[in-house]
Amino acid sequence: MEIEFVDATDTAAHTTLRDQIDAFNDTHTRLGEPERKLAVLVRDPATGAVRGGLLGVSYYRWLFVDILVLPPDLRGAGLGRRIMHAAEREAIRRDCIGVWLVSYSFQAPGFYRRLGYDEFGALDFPNGHSGILLRKTENLGLGDPGRGLEITETPTEADEATLVAAIGEYNEKFAGTRDPRQFGLVLRDDAGAVIGGLWARPEWGLLFIETLILPERLRGGGTGTRLMHLAEQEARRRGYAGVFLDTFTFQARPFYERLGYTVFSTIENYPPGHSRFLLSKRLDAEAPERR
Repeated sequence: MEIEFVDATDTAAHTTLRDQIDAFNDTHTRLGEPERKLAVLVRDPATGAVRGGLLGVSYYRWLFVDILVLPPDLRGAGLGRRIMHAAEREAIRRDCIGVWLVSYSFQAPGFYRRLGYDEFGALDFPNGHSGILLRKTENLGLGDPGRGLEITETPTEADEATLVAAIGEYNEKFAGTRDPRQFGLVLRDDAGAVIGGLWARPEWGLLFIETLILPERLRGGGTGTRLMHLAEQEARRRGYAGVFLDTFTFQARPFYERLGYTVFSTIENYPPGHSRFLLSKRLDAEAPERR
């Protein structure tokens, strides 16, 4: 079967692959829990404009904090702590059993540790820095978030864009500009509908495999291996140092390990009764020394 390369402009293909993997996951977990966004926003009281805040998503009873950002004049006065307490309380309200995130070495891992988050893994990226994984499962939401925070699961595109731009501006000072070139490798039926494939996005010199899904009739015949090899080939062509991904107990850990990927971190009980594994593979000759 032919594999078609598509770029980030093919949002329909991207959405289809995400829907397919979600349906597969729901079948195996029997939870049927869709992703739910979370935003904790700090607005200017005079203009209503977003000045900072948090973006995250809850999925299978865990909350992932994607962004926490504040402007310099709002840092150091406890506002970040209040935002995290508010997010943790919302996680409890959603029946989540834990919160996890990635904080780079030039960001705020110490801040999260002071809030009770424990490191459970790290990767050497961006170049010269580390991406540190942290999680918390006990004493969630005990602090007082106080007033003045807006908590919503339906942030506007403008609100999200403001926070994404703010964290991007901060990160670029340390890690340079992030490569925006997401891509997909898709399989189509005779009618042109996407029936499976792979979606990947750059992460500061590494490639993250976001989704890999195939219809049952195409599993075990080498198509998945072809997709991964093509993705790695594209990563090498772009000069990336490696590839990383995650997979659940009921998905394809042995498949990735046969391709040379190794587990560098595990989140137990995610979803309850299963585990979520994070795996990586270096494409350069030698992994750099941990900073």
